[in-house]
Amino acid sequence: ILSGSQLIAPNATGSPSVRPPIRSTSLPWFKCDADHMLSNLGLRECSVAAAGLYFKLLCLMHNGEPYGHLARSCKILTYDQIAKAVGYRKNEVSKLMPELFQSELLDQFESGLIYSPYLLAKFEETEKARERGRLGGNPNLKRRT
Repeated sequence: ILSGSQLIAPNATGSPSVRPPIRSTSLPWFKCDADHMLSNLGLRECSVAAAGLYFKLLCLMHNGEPYGHLARSCKILTYDQIAKAVGYRKNEVSKLMPELFQSELLDQFESGLIYSPYLLAKFEETEKARERGRLGGNPNLKRRT
């Protein structure tokens, strides 16, 4: 996982902006392991409202730049922007976000950039599988053919 110092760089105006550490994906979907989600202790400890917000945030972070982060065009989203994007009121988002951090469903860099460890792990798995595919795929399966 990337450190906050890898993500923040001043832009031309001197205010911090986010440098994408990983490219975003053009896929319209992301892997969601239902068994993992249903057995995730952190998610089970959350209120139903926080769990609903979490799933909406996953969709938002799937489209985030950088991928898996609450950022758009490499700029950190505020709670107000997040609320508008997911159809919640800002005070609801402000109230529910601590649950998601406490349950370790979300994490945050010192810069304030929020990210999903789950999405980043799934992205890494996908990239490794893609690389194995470029090398010819699973060597155990290749031997059978």
